[in-house]
Amino acid sequence: MRLVYFIFLSFSLFISCNDNKQNSIEIYLLKNRKLNSEGVQINTIKDYNEMDTVKLKSYIPYTTFDTIKNDFIYSSKFEFKNEDLNIEPFIDNNEINSLDINNGKLVLNNSGARKLFKLRPSGRNGEQFVIKVNDSAVFSGYFYNSISSYGSDWNCINIDFSELVKDSTKTNYSFDFFKGNGIDFTKREKIDFKKYPELLEAFKESDRLKEDKNN
Repeated sequence: MRLVYFIFLSFSLFISCNDNKQNSIEIYLLKNRKLNSEGVQINTIKDYNEMDTVKLKSYIPYTTFDTIKNDFIYSSKFEFKNEDLNIEPFIDNNEINSLDINNGKLVLNNSGARKLFKLRPSGRNGEQFVIKVNDSAVFSGYFYNSISSYGSDWNCINIDFSELVKDSTKTNYSFDFFKGNGIDFTKREKIDFKKYPELLEAFKESDRLKEDKNN
C-alpha cells in the first residue's frame, strides 16, 4: 500500500512540476540596447547640418526619425537574437502574478515589483525587455518611467515609482501595460494579445489570465 501511495505521490509531483515548466513566463533585459527597426538615423535627415546638432547628437543612435510623420521615434519595435539577452531572467516566473488583458495591467509580486522599482530606464528611450515562454522569446517591449515626457511607438510597461513610496509592503503591484502611439499619451492603445498566442496561452493555462469575456 505504501508503495502504491509513493508512486502516486511521485507521479503527481512530476505532473505538477511539468505543468509549471510548460507555463514558464520570464522577462529578460538585453545585454546591449538594440536600434529601432523603424525610422531613419537622424544624421541622415535632409538639412541635418542646419539643425540644432548639439541636441540632436545626443539623440543618436537610439532615437530615429519618421520621415512620413516628420517626427522623432524614441522607441519602436526592435530586432534581437537569443544571444542578445542576459543569461538570467530579470523577472522570474514565480514573480509574475497575473495579466489583465482588458485593463492592460501586469501584476507582479513584491519581489518582482522591487526589481522594476530599482530599474532606472532612460527617460527618453526607455529600457528594452523581452518576454520568454518556456525559454522561447515571444514578446518585446520597453520599460518606461511613468513621468517621462517622451513617447514610445511599441509595447510598454510603465513604472510608477510613487507606488513604492505609498506602500513598500504590498503583496501585488500593478503596472500599466499598453502599446504607445508617439508622444501623445492620450493615443495609447490596448495591446492585442491575440497576436501573441503563446504568451496568452501560458497565462491562461497557469491561471494567471484575467479577462472579461464579454468584451
